[in-house]
Amino acid sequence: MPRSARPVAAATLAALAVTVPLASAGAATSPSQRPVVTTTRYLTDVKQATTALESFGIGLTKLTTLADFRAKLPGLRRELTTFDRSIRRLRSYRLAIHTIDAQRARLATTGPVLAKDAGAFLDAVRDLNQGRARSLATTVEGDLRRFEKAAQVS
Repeated sequence: MPRSARPVAAATLAALAVTVPLASAGAATSPSQRPVVTTTRYLTDVKQATTALESFGIGLTKLTTLADFRAKLPGLRRELTTFDRSIRRLRSYRLAIHTIDAQRARLATTGPVLAKDAGAFLDAVRDLNQGRARSLATTVEGDLRRFEKAAQVS
């Protein structure tokens, strides 16, 4: 290759190396490229997520002392992680029925926010940051209302 062509070839390869992964990553995450799954698969994921969220909520309501909270914190985090993983899984596919797919998309959007804020709430309680815990409790309540509303089929 002539000397003057090398910088051009190098620049072209560099440009390809940067743009090809970005283009293919975008295509893989495009909603129309996601596989269509059965409603049974969707309901399994939703059931797993909501069961974990319910267990998390019940666990919180049964706490009586800070020592009790610290003892049960690993279990609360596990439930929250299960909820988050299950609800994020909804982002990897779509459904053929439009109304149910719209519900899936809403849950996949609101669920991770709820999980993140609930995790931050646990951190604030663990760290004895009462002001932050109060603020996050209000935030989590709002997140939960949005998640419940997202679950409604319209």
